[in-house]
Amino acid sequence: MGAQLASPHNMGVGKRRRARHVQRLLGRPWQRVVGLMLTAAIAGCAPMHQQMREMVEAGRYQEAVDKGEAFLQDSRQSAVPPEELDKVETLVAEAALRLAHKTDTVVAYRKFRKSIPRTQATLKQHRRAYVYEAAAWYRDMTLRADSLQAHRDFRKRYPRTPSVALSRLRQVEIAFEAAKKTGTMQAFDRFHVTYERWPEAAPVLKKALQLEASVGFSEAVQAASVDRWRAYRARFAKSSWARKAFPYEVAQALAEARRIDTAKAYRSLAARYAGAKGIERYLAEGRRHEVAAAWRELGQLPTDAMLVEFLRRYERWPEATQQGPAARERLAAVRLSVAQRAGTTAALEGFLTLHTEWKGIDRVLSAAKKALVNLALIAAKRDGSRAAFDAFIERFKRWPEGRRAVVEAAGLARHAR
Repeated sequence: MGAQLASPHNMGVGKRRRARHVQRLLGRPWQRVVGLMLTAAIAGCAPMHQQMREMVEAGRYQEAVDKGEAFLQDSRQSAVPPEELDKVETLVAEAALRLAHKTDTVVAYRKFRKSIPRTQATLKQHRRAYVYEAAAWYRDMTLRADSLQAHRDFRKRYPRTPSVALSRLRQVEIAFEAAKKTGTMQAFDRFHVTYERWPEAAPVLKKALQLEASVGFSEAVQAASVDRWRAYRARFAKSSWARKAFPYEVAQALAEARRIDTAKAYRSLAARYAGAKGIERYLAEGRRHEVAAAWRELGQLPTDAMLVEFLRRYERWPEATQQGPAARERLAAVRLSVAQRAGTTAALEGFLTLHTEWKGIDRVLSAAKKALVNLALIAAKRDGSRAAFDAFIERFKRWPEGRRAVVEAAGLARHAR
């Protein structure tokens, strides 16, 4: 029998025959004990790796480990094929790993990795043990602490394990909840900057952006600052929030211009937002305030040049319906004063020639005509001739401003030479 088992070919055939023989014996009640003994004997002749596989499949892990380790120890004293040694070594590792997996703790897996040599035959089991250990650490340590630092530490400790994906996802959730709890635009912005390149954060980033926009909008309203609104619009330039914020920015810019309340401040406002849509009412209000400020800045004694510039800029503005005519009248009055200071009829006549067609300056024109009538009468009196008085009367007889002077000139003319 020993010679027959020495041949690998005959070993398999003999084993099958002996197994069938044992089965026949087991079928007889009085021979059952003998059959069991034969079965044990046959099993003892099977290769060690096969015996161990049966133990592992039957759940007898510790027995498989003990027997395999004893075999490996004894193999040093005898010539065992390398293939058999590798198979036994693999099954020892598999049985030990399954034992550790029953406990399923970090300590158990570390004990496995320390006690089972890492060889080519046990490489797969070591890799699985590392994965199992990472999962156990994540479950028992990381999730128990469940903090950003705990998840960072876990991934640093077990960087290439399936649990890393779970850890990254959970870290995103924790960071998002922290940002919501803080509830500031800065907190959401920090979250966005930190996780914008994380695939796991893609669904949360959209929510975070909406919350950041909403919180930032409220913060900008409370800040009441043009710079804050501009920064907000720049942050959300491609969203509807930027369009919603724009009128608020313009309204705030108008409020700041009103605090300064100078024509220059209102002109800056108009220049910055000229042509923009949806803010027409703010720009119109700014123009009304600009006209009023510019009018006020003329002061009590505006010069000819100041009034000309005012009219050049604002005369055709719908918002200057009151100040425009008033500016024309004041300019005419300033120029009349100049003509009167000249003290000649030529100066007054030149004033009337230039300004007779102006609208809204009737009082100034009437004053100019009265002044011209008075100067002309003085000139006629200085001449003292009848012809001079007759010429005066002919010129001014149709002027309402010259009625009294014409009557006076007619009385003087009767006594003139």
